[in-house]
Amino acid sequence: MGRPRNATARAGYDNQPSFSLDSRALFFTSVRDDAQADIYRFDFGDGRTTRLTVTAPQSEYSAAVVPGTTDLAVIRVERDTTQRLWRVPANAIGKAGAMGTVLLAHVKPAGYFAFTDARTVALFVLGSPASLQLADT
Repeated sequence: MGRPRNATARAGYDNQPSFSLDSRALFFTSVRDDAQADIYRFDFGDGRTTRLTVTAPQSEYSAAVVPGTTDLAVIRVERDTTQRLWRVPANAIGKAGAMGTVLLAHVKPAGYFAFTDARTVALFVLGSPASLQLADT
Protein backbone atom coordinates (compact mmCIF):
# COMPACT_ATOMS: atom_id res chain seq x y z
CA MET A 1 0.00 0.00 0.00
CA GLY A 2 1.23 3.41 -0.89
CA ARG A 3 0.36 6.86 0.26
CA PRO A 4 -2.93 8.22 -1.11
CA ARG A 5 -2.59 10.87 -3.82
CA ASN A 6 -4.95 12.96 -5.85
CA ALA A 7 -5.09 11.37 -9.30
CA THR A 8 -6.62 14.38 -11.04
CA ALA A 9 -5.65 17.44 -8.96
CA ARG A 10 -7.82 19.81 -11.00
CA ALA A 11 -11.06 21.72 -10.64
CA GLY A 12 -14.09 20.18 -12.29
CA TYR A 13 -16.03 16.94 -12.58
CA ASP A 14 -13.93 13.78 -12.15
CA ASN A 15 -16.04 10.86 -10.98
CA GLN A 16 -17.12 7.22 -11.34
CA PRO A 17 -13.74 5.48 -11.00
CA SER A 18 -12.93 1.84 -11.76
CA PHE A 19 -9.64 -0.05 -11.80
CA SER A 20 -8.02 -1.79 -14.74
CA LEU A 21 -7.86 -5.57 -14.43
CA ASP A 22 -4.10 -5.41 -13.73
CA SER A 23 -4.63 -2.63 -11.12
CA ARG A 24 -2.07 -0.43 -12.89
CA ALA A 25 -4.59 2.19 -13.99
CA LEU A 26 -7.78 3.95 -13.03
CA PHE A 27 -10.60 4.74 -15.46
CA PHE A 28 -12.84 7.70 -14.68
CA THR A 29 -15.35 10.11 -16.20
CA SER A 30 -14.15 13.67 -16.59
CA VAL A 31 -15.68 16.87 -17.95
CA ARG A 32 -12.98 19.21 -19.24
CA ASP A 33 -12.87 22.59 -21.02
CA ASP A 34 -14.94 21.30 -23.94
CA ALA A 35 -17.85 20.51 -21.52
CA GLN A 36 -17.86 16.93 -22.85
CA ALA A 37 -18.10 13.95 -20.45
CA ASP A 38 -15.55 11.40 -21.62
CA ILE A 39 -13.60 8.47 -20.21
CA TYR A 40 -9.98 8.99 -19.13
CA ARG A 41 -7.31 6.61 -17.89
CA PHE A 42 -4.83 7.51 -15.14
CA ASP A 43 -1.69 5.31 -15.12
CA PHE A 44 -0.31 4.82 -11.61
CA GLY A 45 3.24 4.11 -12.81
CA ASP A 46 3.97 7.29 -14.72
CA GLY A 47 1.11 9.49 -13.49
CA ARG A 48 -0.04 10.15 -17.06
CA THR A 49 -3.71 10.79 -17.90
CA THR A 50 -5.05 9.80 -21.33
CA ARG A 51 -8.42 10.60 -22.90
CA LEU A 52 -10.03 7.37 -24.11
CA THR A 53 -13.33 8.51 -25.64
CA VAL A 54 -13.90 11.40 -28.03
CA THR A 55 -17.54 11.12 -29.08
CA ALA A 56 -19.07 14.63 -28.88
CA PRO A 57 -21.89 15.42 -28.60
CA GLN A 58 -22.43 12.10 -26.81
CA SER A 59 -21.08 11.49 -23.31
CA GLU A 60 -19.70 8.43 -21.54
CA TYR A 61 -19.80 7.44 -17.89
CA SER A 62 -18.94 4.51 -15.60
CA ALA A 63 -16.21 2.78 -17.65
CA ALA A 64 -15.33 -0.81 -16.77
CA VAL A 65 -13.26 -3.45 -18.53
CA VAL A 66 -15.32 -6.16 -20.22
CA PRO A 67 -14.17 -9.40 -18.54
CA GLY A 68 -11.81 -11.51 -20.64
CA THR A 69 -11.04 -8.61 -23.01
CA THR A 70 -9.29 -5.25 -23.16
CA ASP A 71 -12.51 -3.57 -24.36
CA LEU A 72 -14.37 -1.05 -22.23
CA ALA A 73 -18.05 -1.00 -21.36
CA VAL A 74 -19.55 2.44 -20.73
CA ILE A 75 -22.90 4.07 -20.13
CA ARG A 76 -23.33 6.37 -23.10
CA VAL A 77 -25.73 9.29 -23.16
CA GLU A 78 -26.71 9.35 -26.82
CA ARG A 79 -27.67 12.36 -28.94
CA ASP A 80 -31.36 11.92 -28.05
CA THR A 81 -30.41 11.59 -24.31
CA THR A 82 -31.04 7.83 -24.23
CA GLN A 83 -28.69 6.11 -21.75
CA ARG A 84 -27.55 2.63 -22.77
CA LEU A 85 -24.69 0.23 -22.14
CA TRP A 86 -22.10 0.30 -24.93
CA ARG A 87 -18.93 -1.68 -25.67
CA VAL A 88 -15.92 0.23 -27.01
CA PRO A 89 -13.34 -2.10 -28.63
CA ALA A 90 -9.76 -1.71 -27.45
CA ASN A 91 -8.61 -0.86 -31.00
CA ALA A 92 -11.06 2.08 -31.10
CA ILE A 93 -10.11 3.58 -27.74
CA GLY A 94 -8.67 7.07 -28.08
CA LYS A 95 -9.80 7.54 -31.68
CA ALA A 96 -12.11 10.48 -32.33
CA GLY A 97 -15.63 9.38 -33.18
CA ALA A 98 -15.02 5.68 -32.39
CA MET A 99 -18.38 4.54 -31.10
CA GLY A 100 -18.40 0.79 -30.56
CA THR A 101 -21.66 -1.14 -30.28
CA VAL A 102 -24.71 -1.14 -28.03
CA LEU A 103 -24.63 -4.19 -25.76
CA LEU A 104 -28.27 -4.17 -24.65
CA ALA A 105 -30.36 -2.21 -27.15
CA HIS A 106 -33.67 -2.51 -25.28
CA VAL A 107 -32.39 -1.82 -21.76
CA LYS A 108 -32.76 1.90 -21.17
CA PRO A 109 -32.22 4.21 -19.45
CA ALA A 110 -29.30 2.31 -18.00
CA GLY A 111 -27.52 3.68 -14.97
CA TYR A 112 -24.72 1.92 -13.15
CA PHE A 113 -23.62 -1.60 -14.08
CA ALA A 114 -21.25 -4.39 -13.08
CA PHE A 115 -20.25 -7.57 -14.88
CA THR A 116 -20.83 -10.76 -12.92
CA ASP A 117 -18.93 -12.83 -15.52
CA ALA A 118 -17.83 -12.49 -19.15
CA ARG A 119 -21.44 -12.40 -20.47
CA THR A 120 -23.68 -11.38 -17.61
CA VAL A 121 -24.14 -7.83 -16.39
CA ALA A 122 -26.16 -6.42 -13.50
CA LEU A 123 -27.66 -3.01 -14.31
CA PHE A 124 -29.53 -0.36 -12.42
CA VAL A 125 -32.26 0.73 -14.83
CA LEU A 126 -33.69 4.17 -14.22
CA GLY A 127 -37.32 5.03 -14.67
CA SER A 128 -40.54 4.50 -12.82
CA PRO A 129 -40.15 2.15 -11.22
CA ALA A 130 -36.37 1.88 -11.20
CA SER A 131 -35.11 -1.70 -11.19
CA LEU A 132 -32.04 -3.87 -10.81
CA GLN A 133 -31.74 -6.27 -13.74
CA LEU A 134 -29.48 -9.12 -14.84
CA ALA A 135 -28.86 -9.36 -18.57
CA ASP A 136 -26.96 -11.64 -20.96
CA THR A 137 -24.88 -9.51 -23.33
